[in-house]
Amino acid sequence: MQAVSPGITNLPTSAESRQTAEHIAEDFSRASTSPVEIVLQPTRGSMLEADNLQRYLDLTTHINSTDGVLRVEGLWTLIPAGFSPRSLASSYLLEPDLIVASKPYLTPSAALLTIIPEPHLSDTDVHELVRDIRADLETTPVRGLTTVVGGAVRLDLDLLDHIKERTPIVLTWILSLTAIVLFFHLRSALLPLKAIALNLVSMGASFGMLVWIFQEGNLAWIFGAETNGTTVMLV
Repeated sequence: MQAVSPGITNLPTSAESRQTAEHIAEDFSRASTSPVEIVLQPTRGSMLEADNLQRYLDLTTHINSTDGVLRVEGLWTLIPAGFSPRSLASSYLLEPDLIVASKPYLTPSAALLTIIPEPHLSDTDVHELVRDIRADLETTPVRGLTTVVGGAVRLDLDLLDHIKERTPIVLTWILSLTAIVLFFHLRSALLPLKAIALNLVSMGASFGMLVWIFQEGNLAWIFGAETNGTTVMLV
């Protein structure tokens, strides 16, 4: 089973919301309905200081060169060429109004990077991109900054990972409690095991048919379903 969270591609092609998203991807390639966001926070001092602004610039450049990233939006994508972190830090001291103008991407306590993935990437590819970015930031942390990866894509990824991690625990509890209840009710060690085995077989068959029909598309036309190779996981 290729489990995914609900997305626009899980809707029928006749759905207006899906058509709108496809028009955005086709006609406005530099737009995105699901950006990835990174929040930067200084471990010491202010984000308005030259050293932290330099780290912000270096991370912007690094993320922008990552495969699968269309572009990165942040303070340094708006600042005119020729400004250095030191000159920008001096400008904040001389012109406090610049701090207010920078608030969409920069405050004294934090900075924001918005990552726009390539429009041709599938949901699975975008999830892999987020995993790669997070792994990169964990293995090579930015000195002097703490980084937190978020956004709608990261929310979906965390939700799916949480469900996958908890599913074996939930199944273990259900089967264990079922065995205990049946043991005391039937006064037999064999019958509870047979009941659990039959439940597992029926559950396996249900998930197997779910994948075979709705994920792989076999006989999906009978149910009027459209398949894209994934199974939607709802909470």
